[in-house]
Amino acid sequence: MLGNEDGTMSDSSITALLRDLQIDRASPVPIYHQLVQKLTLQISSGRLQPGQRLPSETELSTAVHISPMTARQALIGLEAAGLIQRKRGSGSFVLGRS
Repeated sequence: MLGNEDGTMSDSSITALLRDLQIDRASPVPIYHQLVQKLTLQISSGRLQPGQRLPSETELSTAVHISPMTARQALIGLEAAGLIQRKRGSGSFVLGRS
């Protein structure tokens, strides 16, 4: 599991997660969808645990060198898939598996 007991991610955990989220700009798969796929894998593998806070849109966009809108699109996709819950002003959190 990445992160602290309170569900927040430590700096080293965020760095490790973001390092694994590198995208392939030559791929025909849209960048936001690549990000959704990689975060979905992190959640389904248990590397990201229920209740754990994800990096912010700004952290994602800066680390992966994408626009904040693309990062937002990916988080919206994860929310639509029922994998995360986004809370305005608090962040995005991994939901428990049903």
